[in-house]
Amino acid sequence: MISVITACYNSGKTIEKAIESLLRQTNHNFEHVIIDGQSKDNTLDVIKGYRPQYEEKGIRLTVISEKDTGIYDAMNKGILNSSGELIGILNSDDWYPPNTIEIIEENHKRHPEADIIMGASETINGNSKSIRKVRLRRFLTSRDFNHGAMFVKKDCYMDIGTYDACGNIYADFKWYIKARKE
Repeated sequence: MISVITACYNSGKTIEKAIESLLRQTNHNFEHVIIDGQSKDNTLDVIKGYRPQYEEKGIRLTVISEKDTGIYDAMNKGILNSSGELIGILNSDDWYPPNTIEIIEENHKRHPEADIIMGASETINGNSKSIRKVRLRRFLTSRDFNHGAMFVKKDCYMDIGTYDACGNIYADFKWYIKARKE
């Protein structure tokens, strides 16, 4: 099974897009773990409104709403509370194309030895669209890294550790560099 983690705080205006993209997946063999930092807006009401659709599709939804120290702390809580073998992180203002889970599961079956599966990501900003492709080079930069298109074995997180939650906005890239070295 795959776990998709969404960390959110006051995301009532954006989280629907993320949720709807998961409910439209062609493969429902995943769980969605939402870690909310005790939102003050309608985020939890929006999530609650989708619970019947998750149940109808047989997708496990776990919602934890409690104080955290920021996005990486929330992601770490999601990792520790997930039950999937692979973990993807979908931000509350992002979305997956409808066949994402299916593609990840197929690649995982083809390459069970891979600790990290990463694909391209598409960024849309107004009328502008760009695609960021994964590149494996000797000297990595953050341009070679697509956190939103990355799925990691839970065992890999347990072996290497989770994200540094001390406020560094590049904690995900720092983790990726560490994982690549190990």
